[in-house]
Amino acid sequence: MRAFIAVELDEKIRENCRRVLNRLITSDADVKWVKPSNMHLTLKFLGEIDEEQAEKIKGFLDEIVLEESVFETGFSGLGFFPNQRRPRVIWLGINKGIEVLKDLADKIDDKTAIIGIEKEERAFSPHLTLGRFRSQKNFDELIKIVEKTREFDAGTMQVDGIHLIQSVLQPTGPVYTKIYTAILKNNPL
Repeated sequence: MRAFIAVELDEKIRENCRRVLNRLITSDADVKWVKPSNMHLTLKFLGEIDEEQAEKIKGFLDEIVLEESVFETGFSGLGFFPNQRRPRVIWLGINKGIEVLKDLADKIDDKTAIIGIEKEERAFSPHLTLGRFRSQKNFDELIKIVEKTREFDAGTMQVDGIHLIQSVLQPTGPVYTKIYTAILKNNPL
């Protein structure tokens, strides 16, 4: 199965992302926009894994959450990867809980390397992908909207678990299915 590990967004954050997407889409830029229902904060893309690896990953996640408590994260600010001159991705930034997210991502990267999943070459940069550029068509229009909404604030949420998620690619876009959830300490659930 194709899979990744992520933090799911709460409904308030998804709704706020929907609002900013509606503004960005008016640019008619050639961007494949992410559906708000599919938005998540990826901690580690795993690629293709088998059942045995999936079981080991569940155990790793359970180990990792023993050391982490529920925390708050926040989302604000728009930007581009790798940069505004040659954009491939438009993103919403993280303004709170960055160090905890980086620590989680590093621990996950270290643990999954044990079972043969390649370690990340670049440092973890927490963000929400809003869209991926297909071409530069109407990019100037999109930039004008981004400049007006660059400081957009989608709010904050409690992170109470991390999820192993399966991704099935369909012609209409990916379909995500939660396979496993590791609950952080002090979670009231």
